Amino acid sequence: MPQYVVTDNEMTRVANAIRSKAGITTSLTYPYDFINKINNITEKPTDTPNNLVATGITSFSSTMTAIGSYAFANCQSLRSVSCSLCYSISMSAFYYCDKLKDISFPKCQYIYAGAFEMCRALKSIDFPKCKSIGSAAFSWCTGLAVISLPVCTYIGEGAFDTAGSPNVTIKSVYMPEVTSVAAYAFNGFGLDLPSFSKCKYIGRAAFAHTRFESISFPVCTSLERGAFSYCTKLLTATFPVLTSIGGSAFEYCSKLTTVSFPACKSIESNAFYNCSALTTVSFPVCTSIGNGAFTSCSALTSVSFPACTSIGSYAFARCSALTTASFPACTTIGPYAFQSANANLKLYLLGNKVATMGYQAFYAIYSTVTIYVNSSLVNSYKTATNWASISTRIYAG
Repeated sequence: MPQYVVTDNEMTRVANAIRSKAGITTSLTYPYDFINKINNITEKPTDTPNNLVATGITSFSSTMTAIGSYAFANCQSLRSVSCSLCYSISMSAFYYCDKLKDISFPKCQYIYAGAFEMCRALKSIDFPKCKSIGSAAFSWCTGLAVISLPVCTYIGEGAFDTAGSPNVTIKSVYMPEVTSVAAYAFNGFGLDLPSFSKCKYIGRAAFAHTRFESISFPVCTSLERGAFSYCTKLLTATFPVLTSIGGSAFEYCSKLTTVSFPACKSIESNAFYNCSALTTVSFPVCTSIGNGAFTSCSALTSVSFPACTSIGSYAFARCSALTTASFPACTTIGPYAFQSANANLKLYLLGNKVATMGYQAFYAIYSTVTIYVNSSLVNSYKTATNWASISTRIYAG
C-alpha cells in the first residue's frame, strides 16, 4: 500500500489538524491510513510539511479545496492527480514530480510559484478556470505539448521558462485572455506562439530564445528589455500601438526581415542589434533612436525616420548595406552613429536647423559619404563643429 512519510514530530502536528478538519476522534495508524483520511477532508492544513508525500504514491484524488506549499514536492512516483474542487495550488506543491503525467483541476483559479516546476513528464495542461499563473509554475516542463488557459489574464515571471521541446510534434497553446506577460515567462519556450490579442505588457526577456516565426501584439503598449532577444527564427514583428521599444528587445533576431511600429516614438539601446536579415523598418512617428539600436543590421539598405530628432551613438554602425537614410527632423547625431556604414551612404538632413554631430559619427566613410542638407544651411553646416572636417561631402538637398 502506498504510504506517506511523516516524521514523529510532524505526525502529531499534522494528524491533529487533519482529525480536527475531518471530525475524526480515533487515532491514525502511522502511516498507512494517512492517505485515506486526508481524502476525506476538504482542505489540507496550511502547515503541511514539505515531506508529507513519499515516493510510493502513484495517484491522488481528492475533494480538497486547496493544496499547500510543497505538499507533493519530489514525489517521484506520482503519475496522476485529480482534485475536482481545488481552487488554489500553492508554491512548489508538485515541484519535481518527474513522472507526473495527468492532472485535473477543473475549478482551480490560482497556481502559485513553482507549483509544477520540473514536472518533465507532463504533456498537457488544461485549467478552464485559472486566472493567474505564478512565477516558474511550469518552468522546465519540457514534455509540454498542449496548454489550455482560456480565462487566464496573467503569466508570471518564468512561468513557462524552457517549457516544451523543439521535438514535440503536438503544438496547441490557448491563452486568449492574457493581458500581462512577466519577465522570462516564455524564455526558451519550445512551442509555437499563441495568440495574445489582449496582451498589453511584455516583461524583460519574456519571449527570449523562443522559436516563433511571426508575432503580432495588436494592443501591446509596453515592451521591456530583451523581450524577443535571440529569437533566431523570427521573421516579422507587428506592434500597431506600441509607443516604446525596450533595449535589446529584438537583439540577435538573425532572421527578422520586417518590422512595423506605426505608433512607436522611442527605440532604446541595442533594440535591433545584429538583426542581420532586417531589410524593412517602418517608424513614422519615432523621435528618438537609442545607442546601437540598429548596429550590424547588415541587410538594411534604406531607412526613413520623418519625425526622429535624435540618433544615438553607434545607432547604424556597421550597417554595411545602408545606402540611403532620411532624417528630415534630426537635430542630434551621436558619436560613431554611422561608423562603417556603406561607403556610398547618402544621408538626407533636410530640417531647418543644423544638426549637432558627435565624435567620429561617420568613422571609416568620411571620404565617401554624401550628406544632403537644407539649401539655406549648406554654409552653416560646412563651418559647424565636426561638420567642417567633411565639408566637401555636404551638398544642398
